[in-house]
Amino acid sequence: MKIELDKWYRILAPRPVVILTTVNKDGVVNAAPFSFVMPVSSSPAMIAVAMAEKRHTFDNLIKTGEFVVNIPGKTVINGLWITGKPFSAGVNELVEAKLESVPSNSVKPPRIKDCFGWLECKFVEQFPAGDHIVVLGEIVSAEVVEGVYNNDELNLEKTNPLGHIGGKVFTIPGKKLVVKE
Repeated sequence: MKIELDKWYRILAPRPVVILTTVNKDGVVNAAPFSFVMPVSSSPAMIAVAMAEKRHTFDNLIKTGEFVVNIPGKTVINGLWITGKPFSAGVNELVEAKLESVPSNSVKPPRIKDCFGWLECKFVEQFPAGDHIVVLGEIVSAEVVEGVYNNDELNLEKTNPLGHIGGKVFTIPGKKLVVKE
């Protein structure tokens, strides 16, 4: 079956979905979901996020140089969906989505309390990529909820990380598979 090229990314699924939080120059919080996300370096710790240049998130992180990657589980799915709606600039999407914010350790944008993991980032660089901009951030603080990370492994049963398939379709891990040699 041939796939239309404007939908190619839907077969690269599920993709991890996160909520980025930023603040504007006046300190107003912005939040938006993204599933075009990937780790790009371990040392220094770096992450890349592709986004539309017209997003308030992009404008905020370029102007302030900071953002937080909030990693949600299935309990946050409705709030995540609300943060993706087209609110006017200056509207706090976390309030609209009824998601509680808590202060970050190293950056001004807040964390989302109901998420299970947080990557606090400093903006490094941006690259044009078709209809998106790839934003590169250096992770300056990484943290997870106590009890969900042991022996360098995330407990999928406790966290239920969301994967994005496309549109309103998401998934959580059904079971863990281990390669046997």
